[in-house]
Amino acid sequence: MSLCNGIQPSTTNVRRIIIMLKDFMFGRSGISKSGDIRRLSDKIALRGIKRKLYAEVEKCYRCSCFKDGRTSDSTPQKVVDGFICELPSIRKKCLADAMASVACDPSAECESIVISTFPGFFAIMTYRIAHYFYEAKTPLLPRIMTEYAHSLTGIDINAGAKIGDNFFIDHGTGVVIGETAVIGNDCRLYQGVTLGALSIKKEDRTGEKRHPTLGNNVTVYANATILGGKTIIGDNCVIGGNTFVIKSVAEGSKVVVEPTRIDGN
Repeated sequence: MSLCNGIQPSTTNVRRIIIMLKDFMFGRSGISKSGDIRRLSDKIALRGIKRKLYAEVEKCYRCSCFKDGRTSDSTPQKVVDGFICELPSIRKKCLADAMASVACDPSAECESIVISTFPGFFAIMTYRIAHYFYEAKTPLLPRIMTEYAHSLTGIDINAGAKIGDNFFIDHGTGVVIGETAVIGNDCRLYQGVTLGALSIKKEDRTGEKRHPTLGNNVTVYANATILGGKTIIGDNCVIGGNTFVIKSVAEGSKVVVEPTRIDGN
């Protein structure tokens, strides 16, 4: 018997939709700074994206793995219509993320360079798109979207995480952000950071928060690991590289590993 009764969304089409959305939001055409879509060519382009998106969302709801009473004939259309309405807001958040990159990274000369080339921006943008569908309880699609960004960038952001404004990931390879993680505004993560869960058996999961919370203006340096749903990193904290944190940290703290002393001649 074939998987999902032979009904599955096309990962290739979903990937194309992500690229189309990026081009629409930040290319020559698309949404103006005020969030309006005025030109006829832009409206036609958006209708094309909407049509392709609806086709994949509809497949996600028809997949037999998720026949649990959540679906109706109108649900995919309502979800897609709601997403189109949210697109200006998603674009605004992504632009703020790009500006945060410019503010934090000397190599980011302008927002255009960030949007065109930075893997951290692409992963965050894809997360912000996927998060809408996660909140709408759309099956399969959020995971397909974020795993596409993961495959391209090495940055694994679960669509269920809650991430505030002006978020910046520098370099990014190896970053993992779990499903129930919460990240405040103006936070910065470097490569290899894990916001993860303490190991438990799947049958012991109770629906409780499994991943940590970062307050506002928190910086986490390379290869730091922060675990546990009860672990809260307070506002304005700095978590040093290679640290392992499983307990909450008070506001304004710095957590570092004592450096190894090297005696030279």
